[in-house]
Amino acid sequence: MNKRGKSWHLIVTALLIVVFSFTALFGVSYTYGDTKNVYIKGAEDIRFGIDIRGGVDVTFMPADGVEATDDQMTAAKTVIEDRLVGLGIHAIWNFAHVDLELINKDVVVENVHLSDSLMQLSYNMTKNKRKKETLE
Repeated sequence: MNKRGKSWHLIVTALLIVVFSFTALFGVSYTYGDTKNVYIKGAEDIRFGIDIRGGVDVTFMPADGVEATDDQMTAAKTVIEDRLVGLGIHAIWNFAHVDLELINKDVVVENVHLSDSLMQLSYNMTKNKRKKETLE
C-alpha cells in the first residue's frame, strides 16, 4: 500500500481539533463599539456553581398605608425588569394572577395560571372517573 500523500487527513483533523478547542475555550463573538455580539459562548461565559435556592423571588408591594397609582406601579415594574435583565435573568416563570409582559423581548416569560391548571386537572380527574365507572 502506498501511504505517501495521505497525511493531509491527519493535518485536517488536527486543524479541526485546534479550531473546535479554541471555539470551546474562547467562543465566537465580536465587539462593535459598546455592543458585544456573542454567537457561541466560550468557557469564560459559563456560570459555575449550583443554584441551591432555586431562582430569584421578587415581590413588589407599596408600603403599608400607601396607595400606589397605576403609573407608579408601571414605573416600578420597569425598574425591576431592567435590574433583573441587567443581572442576567433570561426567563421568568410567572405564577401571579396577572400576565407579565416585558419590554425586553429577549427574556422568555411563561405566565402560569394556577386556577386554570387546577380546573383542567379537576376536569381530567372527573373524566377519568366517569370513564372507569362506565367500563365497570
